[in-house]
Amino acid sequence: DAKGGLHAYNAIKEEIVRLTSSLAAGTLFNVVVFDSTQSRIDQFQPGLVAATPQNVERLRTWFDPINRDPRNLGVRRDSAKPTNVIDHPVGQMIADNSFYQNAQPRLTNVILEQNVDLVYIITSEWRGFSRLRREPNDREKADWERRRQTSAYRNQLARYEEEQPELRRKVAEAEARENAARAARGQPPRVWRHGWVHEKARHYGIEYTPNPEWQYQFFEEPRVVESYFRQFLQQEYREKNRPIPRFNIIMFLSENEEFSRDDQDRLRSFLRYFRNGRFRELRGLAAIESSRGG
Repeated sequence: DAKGGLHAYNAIKEEIVRLTSSLAAGTLFNVVVFDSTQSRIDQFQPGLVAATPQNVERLRTWFDPINRDPRNLGVRRDSAKPTNVIDHPVGQMIADNSFYQNAQPRLTNVILEQNVDLVYIITSEWRGFSRLRREPNDREKADWERRRQTSAYRNQLARYEEEQPELRRKVAEAEARENAARAARGQPPRVWRHGWVHEKARHYGIEYTPNPEWQYQFFEEPRVVESYFRQFLQQEYREKNRPIPRFNIIMFLSENEEFSRDDQDRLRSFLRYFRNGRFRELRGLAAIESSRGG
């Protein structure tokens, strides 16, 4: 696809291993991968390790299976969870709540626990201080139960369920046509961000009735998440005389993918907290290849 598919993932992995091998043996490092579709976070080691040749080779072995096979995509293990959260209204949510929407704040917390100096995040999506999905309170649960009893809810759910077999058939046919065309061009199958049937339907322009249950989601606003990390940095870094790490973000985008001014402003707002780190765009496999070794 326009991002380079699995070739791009593997090129990035190879470049990370190459860069790690160029570090001085006394430099401490770690590598963390995350899957926002499942809120899974896996890390190479439980903490920072020295960049010795042995550890670089272990990194290569650990990295190799990830997104190697199009039939087995995503992060398979969930080995890294936030363990040091501060006393704050959303602190326990970050520790305990693994809704897929919460992968980024959870990952940020995991990184900050490792007492690092410099962080590079390579991702196709980073929302900065994004909303944090939470469990509903008692009033919200009661309101939703009342809504479930309405005829509008029941009718929409019935339409959704009735459409599913035909929707899956249409999506499967459209995906098969696209992947056959890709194979004829020597390209691997399309890589999906989430792989959900409704994500694919939107991509192929296939209309469907949304499940009314999708609206049963409740969030803390970004400003609350931002206040959590502001307080975290104050308590765990400034008050302990620890230098705040510098975050840099590399956005991995397709050639024509929109990266709006609002998206950029959200990234800048996030990076201001981390020594005014920078963000950079890489668009497509060609950009990845041209940046390697530089």
